[in-house]
Amino acid sequence: MFAGIPYWLIFGVFIALSVLRLIFGGLGTMKRAGNMAAAAQELGFTFTPWTNDPDTVPKVATELFRQNSLSGFHNVMTGNYASLETQAFDYAYSSGNV
Repeated sequence: MFAGIPYWLIFGVFIALSVLRLIFGGLGTMKRAGNMAAAAQELGFTFTPWTNDPDTVPKVATELFRQNSLSGFHNVMTGNYASLETQAFDYAYSSGNV
């Protein structure tokens, strides 16, 4: 199928697609952070785009969050809603050698 195509061209296309994926993935991440910051402001919450400070990391008492609690939290919104202390956040978790 690729018999007549030079290997360097296939490699170049692969690298170009990888770079585009990184660029568009980063733009999506920035857009999500902006949307969450706007929602936090509308609700009167504080917003932290990335945190690894033990005092501001959400306090969640499940095994999943305890395993990797300082590296996975981002886009943290904190405040009071309906007289309850509330936190909303994104969480990244890896279970393998990545």
